Amino acid sequence: MSDNYNTQETDTAQNEKLLARLRKVLALTASPVEGEAQAAAEMLTKLLTDHNLEIADLEQRSLIEKPGVSEGQHDLGKAAFKWKLNLADAVAEHCYCISLTDHALKHVRFAGRPENVESLRMLYSWLIDQIAAIAREERRSHIALTGEHIDPLRWQVNFGLGAVERLADRLRDKRRNEVDANSCSLVIHHTNEVNDYLESRYGYRKDGKRTQAQREREEAWKLQDAAMAELKQTDPEAYYAKRPWERPLSAIEQAAADKKATKDNAKWDAKWRARMEREANRRRYVSPEQREAEEQGHSAKRAGRESADRINLQPFVGSGRADNAKRIV
Repeated sequence: MSDNYNTQETDTAQNEKLLARLRKVLALTASPVEGEAQAAAEMLTKLLTDHNLEIADLEQRSLIEKPGVSEGQHDLGKAAFKWKLNLADAVAEHCYCISLTDHALKHVRFAGRPENVESLRMLYSWLIDQIAAIAREERRSHIALTGEHIDPLRWQVNFGLGAVERLADRLRDKRRNEVDANSCSLVIHHTNEVNDYLESRYGYRKDGKRTQAQREREEAWKLQDAAMAELKQTDPEAYYAKRPWERPLSAIEQAAADKKATKDNAKWDAKWRARMEREANRRRYVSPEQREAEEQGHSAKRAGRESADRINLQPFVGSGRADNAKRIV
């Protein structure tokens, strides 16, 4: 008993010593002295990793203030092309945010901690400018090489789609190759935090987890199904009165239902064949202008994918991303 008490006392003393050290390092991360804040941030990251701690642990111990979650809208104006909306979805998580992009209304919003949202909005604009600039260069190169004139807007729209597709692949690959456990735990923590915000404000989550309301409904459905199963066993007539569509059909009723189903299926099959025929005719009689536009679109999209490796992703990955994480801490 005495040994257990001494062990607990020793663990408590060590924890207090670690917390005191963390408080000191955290204070130094705000130092105005050149180089001192950076060194303190690196030391903080090492301490968190060495002791298997996360940012959430510091917040729970009130060592750092939890700033909460906010939303920031990015105004694309009239140039809200599909590739820009896709880009918002592709990059949000790499700044510890979630994209709330509305592809129907062409609105771009990000949810996350205020400083993360602001950083993401700046990086998002920076990436848009990069893609647009590379698209202009590649269009000039394409014209010089082929002599083919392509409408600038058509080129940029399709080039952007190809570039963002490849860009998203690059970011996913780099995320998989990251081995910084503390950085991964930071992503998980912020993702949970933002999804909790979405659940409390909008009633849904984007991480695949059930909301509290969904869990309560599912539990109610389970109880209802159990009650109905019991009713079916004890009083079938009362059960079928509540669920008449489940009542077994007589032979005559089943034959009539089968006949109706066969007729309905034949009708839908005829509609489907007519639709496929119209689609085939549309493609068969595409005008030369339409065919040229499609081919140019394919050329621009392919050029976008091939040129996407020129886009600078340093702020999202590697040392740039680590520095961003330290600054956020």
